[in-house]
Amino acid sequence: MLKVGLLKEIKPHEGRVMLTPEGVKVLVKNGIPVYVESEAGIKCGFENVQYEQSGATILPTMEKVFQTAEFVLQVLPPSPVTYELFTEKHIVLSFMNIQQSSERMKALVESKA
Repeated sequence: MLKVGLLKEIKPHEGRVMLTPEGVKVLVKNGIPVYVESEAGIKCGFENVQYEQSGATILPTMEKVFQTAEFVLQVLPPSPVTYELFTEKHIVLSFMNIQQSSERMKALVESKA
């Protein structure tokens, strides 16, 4: 079973989150486990408890999310901080701007995520 992980955005100006508590409910109802980095939705007004009530498991760090989940969600393109966490098992879903982020794309390809 594919496990979904939701990351907290690390850029200070980014207030979006890729998955709301309602979205978590839908996934969990369909048998898909969801793991949320602590405070991932805080800038959108979603508390950890809302994700827990929707069926998600809260994990304390980004590293724990990568260790647990295979399908990782985040709004902004992955940063160099996350590159070393990628393995061949990971599928990463985020917005990407290939023209502005060619180095990021190269690092992602090399990580085989």
